[in-house]
Amino acid sequence: MSSTYLDIPIAPFINSPGSDISAEFEDLPSGAVVGDEVTVSIIVRSTFPSKVTPSYSLEVINKNEGRALTKEKDNLQFGGAITSATGSLSVEKTSKRRLAVSFTMPESDVRIKFKINADGKYPEEKQLYNNVLDSDPLAVKLVTPQSLPYDMLSKKVRVKLPSNTATLSLPGLPDAKWTGPATGSLEVYNRTEDLLRDFEVLNNPKVNEESESITRSPIVTYTIKREDFGDDPLNKNWLNLKNPDEPLSRTGEIFYMGSVSRPYEYKRYWQECPIVEGKEVCTTHSETLSGTATAKFNSDSVFNPYDMYVYNGMKELPKQDFKKMIENNSGNSRSKTMYWVNKPIPFEVIRWMHHQDEQGNKGNWAQVPGQYPREFIQQESAKINYNVASSMDNEYGQARDAAAKKKNVKPQYDKAVFATDRDLQKYDYPIKSGYYFNPAGSYTFTVKTVVFKDKDPGGKVTDDHRDLVNALIDSFRYETDLMFINNNKDAVNIHNEQLTPKGGGFVRQKGVLSVQDNKGVNEVELLQVVDGTKDPSKYTQKVEEVKSTDKRGGDSDKFWKMMMEGYSDSGTGSSNTKYNYREYVKVGQHIYKITETTEVTINVNPFNIPLYTHANMPNGNYSIKVWFDDTKLTGMKHMYSNLDLLKGIADMDSINVTVVGSMFDDLNN
Repeated sequence: MSSTYLDIPIAPFINSPGSDISAEFEDLPSGAVVGDEVTVSIIVRSTFPSKVTPSYSLEVINKNEGRALTKEKDNLQFGGAITSATGSLSVEKTSKRRLAVSFTMPESDVRIKFKINADGKYPEEKQLYNNVLDSDPLAVKLVTPQSLPYDMLSKKVRVKLPSNTATLSLPGLPDAKWTGPATGSLEVYNRTEDLLRDFEVLNNPKVNEESESITRSPIVTYTIKREDFGDDPLNKNWLNLKNPDEPLSRTGEIFYMGSVSRPYEYKRYWQECPIVEGKEVCTTHSETLSGTATAKFNSDSVFNPYDMYVYNGMKELPKQDFKKMIENNSGNSRSKTMYWVNKPIPFEVIRWMHHQDEQGNKGNWAQVPGQYPREFIQQESAKINYNVASSMDNEYGQARDAAAKKKNVKPQYDKAVFATDRDLQKYDYPIKSGYYFNPAGSYTFTVKTVVFKDKDPGGKVTDDHRDLVNALIDSFRYETDLMFINNNKDAVNIHNEQLTPKGGGFVRQKGVLSVQDNKGVNEVELLQVVDGTKDPSKYTQKVEEVKSTDKRGGDSDKFWKMMMEGYSDSGTGSSNTKYNYREYVKVGQHIYKITETTEVTINVNPFNIPLYTHANMPNGNYSIKVWFDDTKLTGMKHMYSNLDLLKGIADMDSINVTVVGSMFDDLNN
């Protein structure tokens, strides 16, 4: 009969007389991961009647390099009954000595070789087959951990354990025979229950066989779960590693051991030789006795290491380069563009993670909450264009042309009475005081804003747009230093403010009208606003939802992707390629791009109300000017308030009026 250890054949038993020293591995891991602390133990026994001190040698070899492990490089340590790799060992009968060696697993298989009383001389020994142990080729193997990817939640595993045979034999007794089946079991244990989940042992029935050789080849299934490494993003327990390139490592251990037994019977014979009639008469007797033969399965551990890779996103994404400025922000530019960013809109993200089957196929994908809420930030803008719809030159053109041609047709002088004197035609706008001079002109501006909101305004003007339009309306100014007479015969400026007399005339005082303060001479409202935000024909609104998806592999609008990790648009495309990490917009969240355009017209004296200049207005040059004041954005409740100051239009429209003489000159002539 031959014996084995870890399927390694051992020389057959030699049934010869004499005492014996034997050695066997007690603890011998079949494999280990680089960096693991490995312990191997050996049991030595002796059947010599008195204490013996045989010599021994223990070699621990790095197979790749062909060198012995050392304390300095491999943390080699001896324990139990020994303190060094060679020496002598004191062993007494009926006792056993335990030897131990430990080391840090190198990047190589490790071979363990042990010899005791190898030459069989001290003490003299005939059976030497059990004095030598060699772990090669089965142990200790370098085990490469299985890598578990960044986006995996769990993995099902199926492991075939080594085939294991226990061999029974009848003892060398008279008429020995089996009397029943072999019974017993090969037990398989999960020694890392917090790692090897849903542990099941298959193909390993209890032993109940009419056989001397019993073989079992168990199959084990279990599940590796991410949360057992400390990372549970599905339940919002995110683990953040300083270096996501370095995995979390754990090793599962499956230990197996067992034995079988089988009953047998044998005969015991003896003779009884009584003296009968002086003669010895011998009779052979027998009895049937029973016994139990036992055999062990090999015991060992199977180690399965796993490297779990963990990455749960970056807290802050790279800042996007948005404009925060006003282009062409000068007092003479009639086209300006404001740029700012919207008030950040927080939104939640998800990522997709999967479960793996035994073959490594990805399936059963699950939405997993992202660790960090993101903020939707985009470029907002307002384009402002100013235009003169009808200039003062145009408004007064008919009357000026009539005066130049000396026409005396009153309807031709619709808005002002210009002097017809030949010597006054050298002036652009010559008048004589005392006649009517009606303010006139029409001016427009358009505002086109683009803003982002998390709600559809449903056709209602957004506050951002309306408030900017109103601020621009309020910046309109009509200004002149012409002198008028009101119904109370007072000399006033256009704003109906009384003028101070001076030398038969009056001191000039400019009057300025605004939309907020538009009452002129005789408290007449001289400015009319046609506000597009209140006139559907002059206001348009376009609402576009910024498309997003939570579908795996789906494509959201670039505006979203700029604010999520895992996309080149946000400068984080490497997170997807390196860490399998890509964010999607959690369903139920919406962003709308709202484009609004308003045209505003400001008419000066739209009903052509006549205003009379004061007959005592001194001769000289007077001006009329339309302009837009600067708009102070600071203090407004919208994000464009950070732009501080929007420059107006210093001179939107203007004319110079020359006063020479008065209406009394004409009456006297």
